[in-house]
Amino acid sequence: MPAISQIASELMTKISDGRYEILRAGTTLGVTLDKDGFGIPSELLSAGTRDVAYLSLRLALIKKIYDEDIYFCFTVIPPIIFDESFCQLDSNRLKRMLEVISSFAEQGIQVFIFTSHKRESEICQTAEIESFLLNL
Repeated sequence: MPAISQIASELMTKISDGRYEILRAGTTLGVTLDKDGFGIPSELLSAGTRDVAYLSLRLALIKKIYDEDIYFCFTVIPPIIFDESFCQLDSNRLKRMLEVISSFAEQGIQVFIFTSHKRESEICQTAEIESFLLNL
């Protein structure tokens, strides 16, 4: 868990624009974020911040599993799929989240975002994040 928490902390720092620098995950996946030296349990955070924390943990786990050291074991990396995962995020956090996700795509991991909102596509366009939109 310490290695995953460290990666998740780095992601959380990027997505929260430095507001939270340390994310601690326990063995039961309880999350605490540090702000100004104080640990704040996830139950006391806004829904958007909680979502960012848990998404950071999920991405950290993916990053750890498919780390360069063990990457050679896998011939195909499965895609990352998000289904209405960003509903609770404000536009600023969503933009930073999409930038982080874009870095995974740049490493060759396919990313699928399913949403009924236009916001994700609009942010990708204005932030010049490479994406492909498929309307159903």
